[in-house]
Amino acid sequence: MRMVSISTFVDMIRHVDVEFDMVVDCIANGTIPDLDGIAKVRHHLEVCTGPRSPYQSIIECELRR
Repeated sequence: MRMVSISTFVDMIRHVDVEFDMVVDCIANGTIPDLDGIAKVRHHLEVCTGPRSPYQSIIECELRR
């Protein structure tokens, strides 16, 4: 089991909050921008949110609420 310090987790949540519109737009478009540090999870993100994903429209609708 991996543990993350609370300050790292809070920083991540704040960053997502600031960039929330970009996150939702990326899901809606099925694109993942070239961001630092996502190389290890990029494939998984593309599978879940890519243009052929059955979850794409569901996730987008839930996030836009």
